[in-house]
Formats: sequence, C-alpha cells, structure tokens
Amino acid sequence: MSRKYSDSLPSFGRNRHRDDEKGQARFDHFIDKARLRRQGPRGRPGLKIVALAVVIMAVAWGAAERNTLLALLGTKRSRIRVVVPLSVPMSGGEQPPYSSELIQQRIAEVTPAAQACLLAWPDAKRDPGGKIEVEVVLGRGGAVEAAVYGQADLPDPVGRCVGEALGSRTWPQPPWNRRLRFPVVGGALAQ
Repeated sequence: MSRKYSDSLPSFGRNRHRDDEKGQARFDHFIDKARLRRQGPRGRPGLKIVALAVVIMAVAWGAAERNTLLALLGTKRSRIRVVVPLSVPMSGGEQPPYSSELIQQRIAEVTPAAQACLLAWPDAKRDPGGKIEVEVVLGRGGAVEAAVYGQADLPDPVGRCVGEALGSRTWPQPPWNRRLRFPVVGGALAQ
C-alpha cells in the first residue's frame, strides 16, 4: 500500500509532540537563514565611535569659532521687519514698463526722502554694516507693501514718513511679485 500525503503532516493526536519535533527539525535551516537575512550586515562599533567623535569635535569647533563661521557664511541680515503704511500716488495713466533700469531709477529717487525720515529719528538702529534697509514689495498695480528692517520700536510718524517717501513715485508692475530690499542709510544702492 502506498503512503498517504497526510502521513507526512504533523498529527493532532497523542503523538503530536514527537511529530512536531520531527517537523521542526526539517525546517531549522530555513529559519536560521531567514534570521541571518533579517539581521542585515553586522555592525562595526569602532566606526560608530569614530563617527560620533568627529561629530562632537565639529560641534565644539563651531561653538568655539562662531565668528569664523559667520565670516564664512556672510553677514547676518536683520530679521526684524516692520511694515509701514504705503502711500501710493493716484495716476490716471498706464503703469510704467518693468525694467531693472527703471527700478534702480525709482530707488535713487525715493532714497533721499526716506533717508531724511530715518535720520531725523535719533533712536534709529543700524545693522553691523552701518545700514538701515527698507523693502518695497511690487505686485499687481506697482508697489503693494513697504517695510523697514531692524527697527523693532519704529514710531508711527517715522513709519508714515518712510511709507510716503517710498510711495511718492509710481513703481512699475513686474510680471511676478517681487521684493526689493535696499539700504536707505549707509551702504551702496543695491537691489
């Protein structure tokens, strides 16, 4: 008589433990291989310690040589931004065409008036480069917003004066929203 397929399967009867041991022994090598694959490559503790030491030394050097890092990264710009009310002149005509030459011309035209406003305020703070920067945001219809950088406690009359100076000219409408940040006090005219 031939053997049945079910003879090789583990039984659920009285001899269950004996069959389980035989069945488990048949699959031990598969289980061991799967465990080895799951663990991945063996770790190298020496390399981990060296990497940790390099990271600690880099952080310590960065903390000790902060001025060197700042010199490598460049000057730090002020993050304090105070939005000022912008007075926009009423013009019945078309917006002027957008060009970098016209932008530079507008910056040169509004700088003296804005500079007079900021220099009349005795508590004006300058950045490490000796500058006070302003920003004009251009969008649909020309100038949309104006801001002064680095002046946390900018008085309302000075803010209105700067806004009137920056809005005294008709700014061109760019094809996309654009922020123009330039120094009004100190520094060279820049875009």
